[in-house]
This record gives sequence, structure tokens and C-alpha cells, in this order.
Amino acid sequence: MGVTTVAAMIEALDAGRISADGSEIVDILVARSTAASVKAAIGAAAAMPVRPVLVVVAHSADRWSPPVEQRLKMVEPNLPAVVRMGWISYLAACDDPWSALVEGIYEPYPPKWAGAARQVREEIVAAVTPLGDATAHVERASRL
Repeated sequence: MGVTTVAAMIEALDAGRISADGSEIVDILVARSTAASVKAAIGAAAAMPVRPVLVVVAHSADRWSPPVEQRLKMVEPNLPAVVRMGWISYLAACDDPWSALVEGIYEPYPPKWAGAARQVREEIVAAVTPLGDATAHVERASRL
């Protein structure tokens, strides 16, 4: 679970993989909680003219490694936000985790597992909302 999970959570387009050179502007950059994935995401984000929100999705139920935690701490001041999404065992066991996720976070009384996902969704939306003006400005400038 990663890009598709985050896209489903916030009802956004799943753009899939992007170029590491920063030539594609995205509002949200998703990485798994591995050292290699976080390093690649930080490099891509640094190359973008408008820095994206970085969402890091747990790749397992294990604690995140010290290199991952150190890299995230280092990059936090340079990005609009770094949002951490923990492992959700319930979703890992589902045949259709995306539908289960959307149903769970929008229920009036969500199941326990969906509470954390709902909080992550709120963090992402709050972090991305102010980016709309900055991204539009860069897109207009690139057309001139």
C-alpha cells in the first residue's frame, strides 16, 4: 500500500511513479518507510520548484529504521509537511484495502483501525490545502 492508498484516502488522482529529476510537479509525494524510498523521495522533492508534502507509508508493522527517522527529521524543515502513515494490519489482510479504507474513514463511528487513518487523512488535507496557490503560480509561470 502506498500511492494508491493515499490517493484513495483523499479522493485524489493516483499519478503513479514520477521522474526523480523533479520535472513533474506534485502536491503529495508518497514513499514507503524504507531508507532507499525515503532517500529517493527527498531527492525528487528537493528538485521540484514547489516542494510537495511527503507522505511516508509504513511498509511493515516493524519500527522504522534509524536512517529513515533521521532522514525524515532532517527534511521536515524543508517541506510543507512530512506525514507518517503507520501500518494498518486490517488493510493488509483485505482483498480490496482501498474500498475498506474509504468506507472506514468516512463512517460516522469508524472502526478502531480507521481512526488512525482518518487522522492521517486530516493531516494530509491540512498540509496540501495551502499548496494550491503555490502550484498554480508555478504552472502559470511555466506557460509564459
